[in-house]
Amino acid sequence: MGECFKIKLRDMNFVSWQGSFFQPAYLSGKPRLTKRAPDVWDSAAFSSIFLASSFSCSQAESTPAHTQVTQTVRRLFSKTMKLLFFKSVFALLVTIILSACLDFPSKQPTVTQTTETAIQVNTATPLPTNTLNPNFIYVNSPDNRYTVKLQLSESPIKLHILNNVTNYEADIELTNRRYNKIFGEGQEAFHWSSDNKVIMFELYREPFPEKFEDDYSCFFAVNLETAAPVTANYSKILRGIDGLLKENDVVILSHPGLNDLTDSYSVGINCYRSDSFSECESSSISPSGNWEFSQWDATTFVISSLSGDKWEYTYPNITDRLNNSVSFVQQWTNDEKFVFFSPSGWYERSWVYGLFRMDLSNGEVISLIDKSELSNKYVFLSVSPRAEKIVYITISGKLVIRDLVAKTERTMQIGLSADEIATKFLWSPDETKLIFLKQKLDKENQVVSMDYFLLNTKTGDVIVFLKQITDYIAAKKITNFEVQLGQNLYSLSDGKMLK
Repeated sequence: MGECFKIKLRDMNFVSWQGSFFQPAYLSGKPRLTKRAPDVWDSAAFSSIFLASSFSCSQAESTPAHTQVTQTVRRLFSKTMKLLFFKSVFALLVTIILSACLDFPSKQPTVTQTTETAIQVNTATPLPTNTLNPNFIYVNSPDNRYTVKLQLSESPIKLHILNNVTNYEADIELTNRRYNKIFGEGQEAFHWSSDNKVIMFELYREPFPEKFEDDYSCFFAVNLETAAPVTANYSKILRGIDGLLKENDVVILSHPGLNDLTDSYSVGINCYRSDSFSECESSSISPSGNWEFSQWDATTFVISSLSGDKWEYTYPNITDRLNNSVSFVQQWTNDEKFVFFSPSGWYERSWVYGLFRMDLSNGEVISLIDKSELSNKYVFLSVSPRAEKIVYITISGKLVIRDLVAKTERTMQIGLSADEIATKFLWSPDETKLIFLKQKLDKENQVVSMDYFLLNTKTGDVIVFLKQITDYIAAKKITNFEVQLGQNLYSLSDGKMLK
């Protein structure tokens, strides 16, 4: 126990012990009126006796009684002291009991940190209340290197990543759109790249909306090594994830119904396609979900934000074929300040009637391809993943490399006849290399043969490293130094096959 406070009886309401929760409570300090004159109990002598003898935690001091005290007063004094003693003991016991109750609250759950590898979760069923938030879903990578916590309880939806080897942790925001369900159950809801560095899953919301919503579901791919989302593809339908083709690192997503339609996502080249032969595509909704591109008709569209901002834009008269076109989002910048878009008459995002860029902060739109380059025709176009460079090829074979950051431009001729097209553009991660195909078509627009080109976007050098190929060879993986086509690796410096 702490040191006992010495308090005059007339000023004391209850005993207080230093260190306990309670504080001394005093009665009013104002003088109390009395009809009698001050007596011995109010004298300085008695006060000194009381202070020295009662409520002391140190050795008591003795003081002789006043010689003028009568026997009656002695008996009254004795009774009063006994009463005070018992009251003091009672108050002391009450204080001890209350102090003990406050100092020893009911036992609470304890949280203990551990360095052991997290346990693999086999089900996405919410844990019991009062243990963990039921809107958190935990999963471990197959090699137990990463533990991932997906949070669906609020917007933005977040992903917490823990590297169990290095103990590095990161929180990343996936989207500002709201989702409350994940497609699949338990471990089957998550799909992993062959090196276990990329996790893929699809989120959607219930109940099912009464009308189509372009963001009803979203397919996500997140690189856990770099702690960054690499793909967010929104859709108005719920696509079923059929599984991962391990040999190609390709996820197959099926459409509802009996139409046998499928989408695919290739991990190695970070490419989402509506079918296996189409170009890599960007979603009409920005990766974080802040902006949405909606086309009203062939010439007019609206870009709207979650905060309520809207930009309406009508194309200029760039071609007389515009009324039969459909617009594609080519790219969103990572900071979502700009969006690149193009009108196309071929339902192919690389065969376009122009390229436009809108500044989402003020709605300003500029054309990045001069009308004279189009000549009322289309061009073959590709925008780099970070939207820092564009490459387009006119129908006459003029190839243009434009660096939007350095504000430089290079042009060259590659030779393109009337029955040839350029397509299947694929960028290296550092955007210094670009692979594309030149396909030769017959009268029925069927591919007869194709050449594989390697373009250095810094120097403008062009290499044809595969010629007269009759069967399309899909790219499986690309780095800054090499590309895998089928089972073979090719150098991005000279296009030669690596052993």
